[in-house]
Amino acid sequence: MIDKIVVCDADPLIALAKINQLDLLYFIFKDVFISDTVRDECLYNEEFPGAKTIKTAIENNFIHIKTPKPNICIEKKIEVLDFGEKTSILLAAEYNAVLLIDEKRGRSIAQNLFLPVIGTAGLLLKGFYLGYLFNLEECLSNLKKNGYRLSDHLINDILERASKNKSPLQH
Repeated sequence: MIDKIVVCDADPLIALAKINQLDLLYFIFKDVFISDTVRDECLYNEEFPGAKTIKTAIENNFIHIKTPKPNICIEKKIEVLDFGEKTSILLAAEYNAVLLIDEKRGRSIAQNLFLPVIGTAGLLLKGFYLGYLFNLEECLSNLKKNGYRLSDHLINDILERASKNKSPLQH
């Protein structure tokens, strides 16, 4: 377990729920936070795949809802992002947390703010390293089958890292 909080953006949270790997968050990190905006995005329609799993995790206090405090310095740098990504970055900065985000522009901005960032594929890799996930290739394939955009290059990179045991967390 990493003795850090993880703040999740909506897309990775939904993706993990769709492939029944949401529990990796609780195994790997000491706490899981999402913003109220991300909660609303994930639960907009409870019939969407993954929504019921996320709702149950919230109800069972595995995922904690937080409202980020305003931060003018950061808000100026994130104004181009959508509201869920903005609130996720603000929360990660506020709690000195790892940020789980896949959107390219959001990742780039978060890294420029010196936030530790991990993506969905990297989280699966971390779960594999720690022994919580036994078939990494199958999970990556399931993500693609569920409509998650993963390039062949990314999949090959993740599988190569798994064989070489390189850490997915960027500090």
